[in-house]
Amino acid sequence: MSLSSMRAKAALFVASFALAALFLGAPARPALADEAAAAGDAPVLAEGSQDGLVLSVTADKGSYAVGDAAVIGFSVENDGPRAASNVSVSLNLPDSMKAEDPGSLSASIGTMAVGERRTFEVRASVEALGSQGGGTGADGPVGSILEPLGRLLPTGDPFALLMAGAAFFALAAFVVLAFVFTGKRRAGRGRSPLTVLLVVALVAGTLPSFEPTAKAHADEASGASLSAQASVFVDGTPQNVGAVVSYDAPPPLDPAVPVHSVGYMLGISDVLVSNRDAFEPRDIVEGERLARPEDPVSPVADFAGWYADMALTQPFDFDAPIVKDTVLVAKWVMDETDSDNDGLPDGQEEFVGSDPHSPDTDGDGLTDGCEVELGTSPLVPDTDGDGVSDYDEDYDMDGLSNGREIELGTDPLNPDTDGDDLSDGREMELGTDPLNPDTDGDGVDDASEVLIGTDPLVPAESFPSMVSSEPVTEDNLVAASVKVELDAPQVGTLEVARASATDEPLVDSSIPGYMGAAYSFTVNGEPRDAVITFSYNQDVFGLPNDGFSPSIYYVNHETGTLDKLENQTREGNTVSAPVTHFSTYVLINDVPFGKAWEADILPPMQGNGAIDMVFAIDRSKSMNYNDAADLRKLVSKQFVDKLKEGVDRAGVVTFTRKAQVDSDLSFDKEALKAAVDGIVNDSGYGAYSGTDGSAGISAALEMLAESDAPNKFVLFLTDGEDSSPPSIPYADIEATAQAQGVAVYTVGLGSDPDKELLMQIAEATGGKYYEAKAGLDLDEIFDEIEGETIDLTLDSNADGIPDYYNERIKAGTMLLSNGSRRLAGIDFNLDKDGNPSDDYDHDGVKNGDELRIVTTPAGGVYLAMDSDPLTAPPEPSDPSEYDPSRDTETLLNDALYCYPAAVAEKRDDFLGALDAALGFVFGANKDTVTRGMLVDYMSDYAASTKAAEAACERDAMIDVLEQMRAAISTAIADGTAALDNANGVVNDINSLLDRLLKSAPDVSLEIRERFETVVTTVEEICPGRVYTVTTRALSVEARRVVNLTAAAQGAADEIDRLTNNVTATMTAFDALSSITTCGKVGANNAVFSANAEMLADLKENGSDDNVRGAAGTVLDMLAGNYASAMWSIAGEAGLAAGMAVLEFFVSKNPVGLAVVSVRDAVDVVFGLGEHYEQGFQMLCIDEITSSARRLHARSQGLERTLSLTDVAQTRILGERACAGYESVHGIAGAFLELIGQGYDDSWLEGRESMVRAAAGRLGLDMAC
Repeated sequence: MSLSSMRAKAALFVASFALAALFLGAPARPALADEAAAAGDAPVLAEGSQDGLVLSVTADKGSYAVGDAAVIGFSVENDGPRAASNVSVSLNLPDSMKAEDPGSLSASIGTMAVGERRTFEVRASVEALGSQGGGTGADGPVGSILEPLGRLLPTGDPFALLMAGAAFFALAAFVVLAFVFTGKRRAGRGRSPLTVLLVVALVAGTLPSFEPTAKAHADEASGASLSAQASVFVDGTPQNVGAVVSYDAPPPLDPAVPVHSVGYMLGISDVLVSNRDAFEPRDIVEGERLARPEDPVSPVADFAGWYADMALTQPFDFDAPIVKDTVLVAKWVMDETDSDNDGLPDGQEEFVGSDPHSPDTDGDGLTDGCEVELGTSPLVPDTDGDGVSDYDEDYDMDGLSNGREIELGTDPLNPDTDGDDLSDGREMELGTDPLNPDTDGDGVDDASEVLIGTDPLVPAESFPSMVSSEPVTEDNLVAASVKVELDAPQVGTLEVARASATDEPLVDSSIPGYMGAAYSFTVNGEPRDAVITFSYNQDVFGLPNDGFSPSIYYVNHETGTLDKLENQTREGNTVSAPVTHFSTYVLINDVPFGKAWEADILPPMQGNGAIDMVFAIDRSKSMNYNDAADLRKLVSKQFVDKLKEGVDRAGVVTFTRKAQVDSDLSFDKEALKAAVDGIVNDSGYGAYSGTDGSAGISAALEMLAESDAPNKFVLFLTDGEDSSPPSIPYADIEATAQAQGVAVYTVGLGSDPDKELLMQIAEATGGKYYEAKAGLDLDEIFDEIEGETIDLTLDSNADGIPDYYNERIKAGTMLLSNGSRRLAGIDFNLDKDGNPSDDYDHDGVKNGDELRIVTTPAGGVYLAMDSDPLTAPPEPSDPSEYDPSRDTETLLNDALYCYPAAVAEKRDDFLGALDAALGFVFGANKDTVTRGMLVDYMSDYAASTKAAEAACERDAMIDVLEQMRAAISTAIADGTAALDNANGVVNDINSLLDRLLKSAPDVSLEIRERFETVVTTVEEICPGRVYTVTTRALSVEARRVVNLTAAAQGAADEIDRLTNNVTATMTAFDALSSITTCGKVGANNAVFSANAEMLADLKENGSDDNVRGAAGTVLDMLAGNYASAMWSIAGEAGLAAGMAVLEFFVSKNPVGLAVVSVRDAVDVVFGLGEHYEQGFQMLCIDEITSSARRLHARSQGLERTLSLTDVAQTRILGERACAGYESVHGIAGAFLELIGQGYDDSWLEGRESMVRAAAGRLGLDMAC
């Protein structure tokens, strides 16, 4: 036999079997549970609708014999939004049927309210066939064949439609097979035309004969009608049965009249309502009356009426017009009789099939009620068939079997029944009460007491607590801890966290003496008896000595400065201090920090900066040889030229033993220079020859006595000691100068000046003493005096920062309020591109409006930063441009989505507990499904490392650039870097930082190239610094793996060895590769942290017990498996060293491995109980959405983006679950979908499109 022949015979056998099953009587399908109450309902023969009216025709059966009694029904329902008027209905029977009461064939209804349904029944006798033939004419063998189909199809039942469809496909197969077998060729012969025509006639001529029909008609007047017609079989012959409804055609709806929605809240799981399809939401025009719907029917409860409120206190008034959106709430009464006291009422036992007279139907040691609560079957001792009885299973994996938990009273579905963060099994080990979160009743839960080291079995009044940061390592050079006495409400709120420069701008690595990370200490309320301790890497810093004095400083937010803590003690490599309140603290080496403030910087000029300056110049004979070239005249005239036109004045006084005024205070620079040129040295033989400095200074002060300038100076120049006692005591002169606010700058020229006197005068009046060995030194000295007087007000680019301060900022001697040299190398007379400008960062704000010069009460001067002068903020968005807040609100708004409302309805269901109780009937366990859904979400949809890598790479690059900038600033201040070379690279770093802070997470090729250029330059200026900075960034990220999985210490130890080797043995350095790898390691950590934070939030704030318990279990598993994945990767790499290890590390996607291992450990079998599983999944997705929204509200940066991505993904997943939950399930549902009569979920595509569009515009990387 040929292969084709074998296939043909096999196909013929299959088709024949299908046809035999259909035509000779297919076995009845099993009745579904929700159809129990509907058993015996007459099948619908035909149905039609128009103008909101629905007309139906039914029969008690589809086939009759002569002599039978028939019951034909017809009904009309007003499914429209308003009342129907003048309604009447009639039934047309075939000649073969005679109504017992002819009057029952028609009825006048009148007005039908919205939702009203009227049903009529005609009893008839079946008589001999007349000549009508039903209009379908089918006799003999064909009619006999069609009779089963006629019995089946008119019912309108989904299963019937499925079987009819199967029949159609079987007949089609029969046609094909007929062609195959009748087409078997003989020599010179073809297919039999007769056979082909017979088969075609069978299929094409008979199938249309059993289609029901409905026709609508509206006449030219106001009347309208609707008819419905179908067939019944009498002795195998189809006969027509039809009904007609007449009514007044309604006018078009008035758009000005509101239309409201009416919904039904069944108050019970819909699978338990037999006629649940009768309660679909409907629309109703305002002012119309709603008809009373049919009563819902349930096998487990009795319906007790419709109510208008959730509290079931106000019966619904069906006589009142509808004026708003309305929900009808069903009330139920349950028979709580429990004959066997097993916790499961008899009615429910009957429903699930357990024995109402036996508390443990399957004899596994668990009562039927307990099993229903667990989701196990009360009918089978080992529900999952794994060889472990339901009693001995540990569903919540807390170390206690289900049976043991039932005995103890703990929740076998919740690993932590009392919610104190200790599993029930762990509490049994410790001796604490698993049903009481605070066993000893002292106000602190058991887990917290275990954590802080107090006894959870012994009550206490206060709780000594200690919290530490990560320990000191080769990479983490500084660590912090705190010991404090806490009251009960404070326990669990104490934290010590590393503070980044973003969190705390006053702390950065460019601070002189900066030793390592700053830490923020927080607790609810004020601490009591708190002592903070900083420890440092002794191998790096050594022990305190003359050059090293570590001290703790705190951030004073009121003054914007770093202030030193009092009462500090040092012991070994630790520094401690008592505190009365918490802040952010940083450990600083006092020696370089103190020296940085020693720079002699003058305070700003007063008022508008106007200057009155008097030159008091010695013209004694000795000047002929001490200043033979008259350089004092030249530099004085240069000084005059720098005075601000119309603002500054100067005067000239010369003296021997007597003073004379050569020029009063004047704005006229030419007159002043002429007065200077007119100075003639004394001959040495006059009456007043000699020197009396007091006369010169006194004359200058007398000239300034009437000056109202805010800034007054005397420049006193002499070449020797007074030749006679001063005419005015210098003490009096100093007092006068102080009273007038005059600063006296003294210059001693030659080898014989009275230095002590000149220094005394300068110091007493706020000036400064300069020593010039010869006249040639005067040029440099006058430049310095100009810098401290004229230049204090001279502002070349009018940016608000005088040139005097700009030069000191550039040189790194003028510090920010925290002592930082972050601005060293910046020339604020230029912009970041090196062009003259008053706005370095191009943000539209002058430099002087971003930086303020501040003078302390002690006379210190520093820069206060009101905004960053190096980085421009993002441009304000044009209202007409894209506004991301709109898309964010679209994702966050629950009201735009269906599933949150569906979950709320189930959660508010007062019989909602039956979901868990009955889940096992359909193969679903709520706790297991919830746990599996959490793991599935993390595995399939939670943010991928790819989505986080770009942001982490950018953050790592920013961190490295900031540290390199700090290194350059320190090198400038120390004089180890040439200012000209350093200034350019500082500008390049600032420009790159500006780009990175403004750009999207992706790091462009151009930025990578510029980064490499900067790295090369910095390495030339500060050899070895780039290696140190970048390696530390890598090691810190790698070490975070250990901190994130500290619970799994065995694995952590192995990873610790791995990360130690990174710094110790990396010899080759590729900056960009290091940053990229750092970004990947950071991405793994970021995604792990995001998953862990979401699970922790769900565990703490989830509104569903199953979700909270499942989240806690999965969180514990995830943490352990992440560490295990690290250990496995480290072992696979052979603990090799250097970059290769980290690159291998990230290539293995450890966070993905961790999630996969958790997923493998959670045994969830989906596919059974689909309706229930989708309900549980929908609830779980709603919980994840809520958690993601909470995390989004309190997070920033990458974490905020990841949480918003979770929101977007769960919107799509939630809507899909909602559509699946509401749709028809099973084989019949699939067939209805196939023929286009299934659940309408067309809204789903539009909702998904809305979410994807918003997420796309926001740049979110979704996995679904």
